[in-house]
Amino acid sequence: MKMLDQIAANGGSCDTYRLAAMWCRPFQSTPVRHEPILDRFILRRFQRVSEYKNKITFAIVSTMPHTNPTLDHQPMGRVKWLLSALVPSAVRLAIQKWRLRRLNAEFADLPVSEIFTQIYARALWGRSSDPLQPHCSGTGSRDCAVVDSYVSSVRVWLQTFSTPQSVVDIGCGDFEVGSKIRDVCGRYIACDVVAPLILSNSRRWASYDVDWKVLDASIESPPPANIAFLRQVLQHLSNDKIACVLGGLVGRVDWVVVTEHLPQKPFVSNIDVPTGSGIRLIQGSGVVITDPPFSFQVNRSEVLADVASAGGRIRTIAYKISRPDDGANTDQ
Repeated sequence: MKMLDQIAANGGSCDTYRLAAMWCRPFQSTPVRHEPILDRFILRRFQRVSEYKNKITFAIVSTMPHTNPTLDHQPMGRVKWLLSALVPSAVRLAIQKWRLRRLNAEFADLPVSEIFTQIYARALWGRSSDPLQPHCSGTGSRDCAVVDSYVSSVRVWLQTFSTPQSVVDIGCGDFEVGSKIRDVCGRYIACDVVAPLILSNSRRWASYDVDWKVLDASIESPPPANIAFLRQVLQHLSNDKIACVLGGLVGRVDWVVVTEHLPQKPFVSNIDVPTGSGIRLIQGSGVVITDPPFSFQVNRSEVLADVASAGGRIRTIAYKISRPDDGANTDQ
């Protein structure tokens, strides 16, 4: 359609063009009587979508199932995603908060293992197109910009050690990310609270020499290792569960590498939320383990990756855990 050429001529972003192409695909073989009017309308809407694409993505990512085009390529998935993009941001946010409150009420009396088992079973973070891996951990595992930044920086950091480091990956999810750093690690223990997920991972990634373990790190300490990875895990937990996870790491690992989705602007850290599929970003908050109420003691830290994503920033920080003789907390 002429509208696509006009978007390109006006310097439309790749995202804008892709969105417009997705919208127009069902109509490309169908004559449209008033095509110029339709073109102008869609062009205006998608220019607005381009300007606010981060906010739009944020409004759909956390809790709205089956609406992310990178995870769901079915026609109805495209329609839902595009309709969501056209809804005013205030309305989207209100709907998202309502959905989140409803989910939190459903999960209120459930143990952590059952909460996340239901999240995967109901595909609240999206669906996988891989028949060998029926589980999907969401855009955090599939967004190329986010994953590539994380993988490249973590691989470089891991290779600064003189020998391959043993790793315990807490909340390994679908292992789409862990699989990309496995070869630069020593022994690799991948843990998750969802038993069916661990079973499917053990089959899907059988050749990767990984020790798979069902573990609820909020009630059980992880196996000892040089490094613990917590990639976008704490953001789904309540403050009391986070405190338990952090407490279980002390004396068992030397480094903790934490990845969290944080607001772009200055924010109040560690606002308490119920354990579930949502994250603190919707409350304008994020997890910072060195801030109260956790005040996790470290002797130094290093930012490994920081990339804009879905209305915020996904930041990865490596923390060297304090020992009794390590002295004061210092940042590099």
